[in-house]
Amino acid sequence: MSRDISVEAYTQLADRYAVLAPTKAHNAYYDRPATLGLLGHVVGLEVLDCGTGTGEYAAALAGKGARVTGLDNCPAMLLHARNRVPRALFLCASLDGPLPFQDGRFDAIAGGLVFDYVRHWDPMFVELYRVLRPGGWLVFSIEHPASAFRLRVQEAYHAVERQMLPWRGFGTRVNMVSWRRPLQDVLRPPLGAGFVLDEVLEPLPTEEMRHSDPRHFAELHREPGFLCLRYRKLK
Repeated sequence: MSRDISVEAYTQLADRYAVLAPTKAHNAYYDRPATLGLLGHVVGLEVLDCGTGTGEYAAALAGKGARVTGLDNCPAMLLHARNRVPRALFLCASLDGPLPFQDGRFDAIAGGLVFDYVRHWDPMFVELYRVLRPGGWLVFSIEHPASAFRLRVQEAYHAVERQMLPWRGFGTRVNMVSWRRPLQDVLRPPLGAGFVLDEVLEPLPTEEMRHSDPRHFAELHREPGFLCLRYRKLK
C-alpha cells in the first residue's frame, strides 16, 4: 500500500473516522450494504476483512455470525477496531507482501474500498487466492473507474495512475494516495490469480441515504461512485 502517506493520513484521521464512519452516508448507506450483500450468509464462516480500518466491516460481519480476522497496516485505526469488535482477531500487516496465514485459511474474503491503495494488484490477488479455501468467495469494492476518470484523470484512461487527493470529510484535511486504474486492470488481476468472476454490481444507495444525504443520493442515482465485484475460487 502507499504506506508513507496513506498510513500517516489515516493515523491523523483515526479518532474522527471511528466516530463518523459507522453512519457516514457513502460508507453506511452505499458501500457496505452493497458489498456485504454480495458476500451473503456468513454464519460460522472464517472471514478475512482486508483493510479493516476502525472495524465497521468487522462489526457487521461478526454481527452476522462470522468469525472475523481483520487486517490493516495502520495501528491507530486498529486500536479502534479492537475496541469495537473485541471478539475478532486484528493483525497489523500490509496487502503489499505475503500474508501471515496458512493456505486455505478463510472461507470468504472482504475488501471494502481498500484495494485502491495498493499499487501492484497481481501479487496481492495471488496471496488472496492462496489463503482462500476452494469454493470460497472474494468480494470487494473500489472507486468506479468511470467516475474516477471523469473526475480526476491526469494522464490517460488506460494508465494506472497515482493520485494524491485532499480529504476533508472527517474533520481534518489530509492528503491521501491511491491508484486509479482502467476497468480491464480491475478485472484481470483476480482472473490471472485463478479466481472466476461471479458478479458485477454498480450499486444504488439505500433509502436511508435519501434522508441523510439527499444531494449525494441523487448523484449516485445518476452515476455510480463505486464498483463491487464477487469472485470465486473453484479449486
